[in-house]
Amino acid sequence: MPEKRDPRQPELDSLKKRQEDDTLAQRILALNQKLLGEYMKKLESESWQVRVKSARGLGSLQSIAAPAIPALEELLRDKDHRVRKAAALALASIRPAS
Repeated sequence: MPEKRDPRQPELDSLKKRQEDDTLAQRILALNQKLLGEYMKKLESESWQVRVKSARGLGSLQSIAAPAIPALEELLRDKDHRVRKAAALALASIRPAS
């Protein structure tokens, strides 16, 4: 005799999938927030290479890196042209032209 399937199973499966998606999204958000803090700290490094990598990292976070905008704007006046360029590109990624 075939096993009876609970008619609510598709709905339960859907709820479980949404819960898993929400958990994954929360983990990604937490990781991005951690990266944001790390990159922002490193913007003040003595090394131009570290400042460039940090600016690029912030740019890759896009709108999540909005709190870093003032620090990146400050880097637009950095003594190193590579840092200024990385900061400008990061700002363009964080706040794209409307």
